[in-house]
Amino acid sequence: MNKITVELCHIDEQQQLFFVSLRLLDKATVRDAIDASGFLEQNHLDTINCLQCGIFGKKTSLETALQEGDRVEIYRPLKITPLEARRLRAIKSKG
Repeated sequence: MNKITVELCHIDEQQQLFFVSLRLLDKATVRDAIDASGFLEQNHLDTINCLQCGIFGKKTSLETALQEGDRVEIYRPLKITPLEARRLRAIKSKG
């Protein structure tokens, strides 16, 4: 069976980069990449289902099939909503 090369990355709140290049079977999914990367173990997570992921900045599901050269990104949870962030910026700019 053919293999593909993909990258997986995550930047935590302290700006620490988790980055790994993986060789996976050509039918691999985002879930397979996360499992193979060791990300869950390194970050002491029990489940993969709580993660928000994307490929090259576009949100995707854990079951999305990967293609050669894809970069899987694991996103941090938002601390505040975009609407709240805009509201706070508007208040700050008014002085």
